[in-house]
Amino acid sequence: MQAVWSAQAGRLAPPTPRAIRRRCPGVLCSASNGSSPNVDTKQVQQAVEMLEMVVADDLRPQQGAAARRPSKRLVPAPHKAAPKVAAQPPPPAAASPAPPKLNGSNGKLSTALNGSSSSNGLNGTSTTVAAAGGTLQVPSGNGPPPAVQQLVARQSMIKAASVELSVAQRQVTEQQLEIKGLRSQLVEKDAEVSSLKQAVAERDVKLKSAKGELLEARLSLQQKDSELKAAYVQLSEAMRDRSAMRTQLAQTHSELAETRAELEQLADDILAIKMLMDEESALGANGAGGTFDGFDSPGGYSAQQAAAAAAEEDDTLDVLQSLAALSRQLVADAAADDELLQAIQSIEEEQQVGEEGQ
Repeated sequence: MQAVWSAQAGRLAPPTPRAIRRRCPGVLCSASNGSSPNVDTKQVQQAVEMLEMVVADDLRPQQGAAARRPSKRLVPAPHKAAPKVAAQPPPPAAASPAPPKLNGSNGKLSTALNGSSSSNGLNGTSTTVAAAGGTLQVPSGNGPPPAVQQLVARQSMIKAASVELSVAQRQVTEQQLEIKGLRSQLVEKDAEVSSLKQAVAERDVKLKSAKGELLEARLSLQQKDSELKAAYVQLSEAMRDRSAMRTQLAQTHSELAETRAELEQLADDILAIKMLMDEESALGANGAGGTFDGFDSPGGYSAQQAAAAAAEEDDTLDVLQSLAALSRQLVADAAADDELLQAIQSIEEEQQVGEEGQ
């Protein structure tokens, strides 16, 4: 059968009655040979019931969004389609067809069937039946025509394909909606990811700045440690110098003590000599000879010795006084050195405690 492709609807459209008559001239045309046919009333009744069923099914309103205007096709609906179309009772909404009435023995159809009319063919072998969907020529014989069977099968296939296409379109629409939802979720996720990336970048900047500050602090700490080590080295050297000076000071103290003892012994000797000289001078003054003057007389010689001893004693006293002053200065320096050493030891102890605490 010829099917018409509709470009707007995107599917096969059912063939029109005109196309059916054009493709099947032997079946869907009027009698033209002028002969009086012998019509089988049973076949006519089946054909009329089939046409009424098709028209009633096309005029039945459909439910939901898929409802559309009725078409003028001359085939049953896909859900009513079958390889062989049998006479089925019409739905309750449609009027039941009236049985045909024969007028005479030649089998002439004289009663109108549900708005259709019948007429005898002139010099032909078929009968023309007019219905709401078009004109059907009912041939003599048993069963529906092959063209009608092919048309029913083709229309059922087209209807099944259209149903599958509608289901596929519905699935595509649902998938498009799901894709839109997924796209919106993806956009939200992208926004969250961008915000997280920005936060991570800010944290990286802060971390880099903190690392720079930590590096600077470590460098300054290392510099302070180096300075502290240098100061500790200098302090150690100073302590060694101080210890050497203390050793020298102790040696000086010992030498000073020995010198003091020697000076005391020398002073005792000088005093003894002075006393002897005084006694000799006294004895010389009381002597009987008394005739020597100057260096020739013993008294003059004793006086000169006494004067020299007195001068030497004065020098010795000056030396003793200077040695005593030097001794006192050394003692004061030793006390200052002791205080400095104690301060250095206290500083070292504090540094050791701080290092243990770290």
